[in-house]
Amino acid sequence: MSPFSDTPVAENFGESESVEPSESLSDENLSKFPRSRFATHSDTLGLKSIVYLMDVSASMSAPALDIATAELRADIRALRSDQTFLVQTYNEKTKPLSIRGQNNVKFLEATGANRQLIIERLGRIQPHGGTDHLSAIENAMTRKPDAIFLITDSDEPNASEQQLEELIATSPATQVFVCRLVTELSAVNSSGWLKQLAMKTGGEYRDFCGAELLQRMGGRFTG
Repeated sequence: MSPFSDTPVAENFGESESVEPSESLSDENLSKFPRSRFATHSDTLGLKSIVYLMDVSASMSAPALDIATAELRADIRALRSDQTFLVQTYNEKTKPLSIRGQNNVKFLEATGANRQLIIERLGRIQPHGGTDHLSAIENAMTRKPDAIFLITDSDEPNASEQQLEELIATSPATQVFVCRLVTELSAVNSSGWLKQLAMKTGGEYRDFCGAELLQRMGGRFTG
């Protein structure tokens, strides 16, 4: 039982209540994941407000969703108590994970209780639908966070240079960090628009090879 079981529970935005977190998402396995610069150096970067964007379109089915969830859980656990955060999942639509009794789009203080509530919610998400990166990123940019951390398995559909510039103009001070899951090492080092967005905003782009990560977790990538 969660030590925060007496606190308000996160609202359900279409997640299945019957789905339990995968066994691969245990604390022991979480510690095996390589940490992103975003999580490892958040103190150095001086980030105070963070929006997490997780692609939950149909292509992000297991094991990709397990990997994405594990990465976000690790990053959320690493937040400091003086930071605020908002987790939003997206496919064609963007939906926030919130705590009942609070505004659905309100940044949460990174208290232990709030982090635990959101971490538990992440294990109940069912991927479905198509993908609209642009709308999700634009939605996050309008909140003027210090940083956006996005995890997906693709940079399709593509975005034009003009659309990139318009996104950045929405919140010029926001840094964008992107983790893209790939099934083969040959797909690493993409030069797609998400990488350009990360570089233009002073953030970081990383390709994560699902096969490599799952092997480290004792599993096998089947995608």
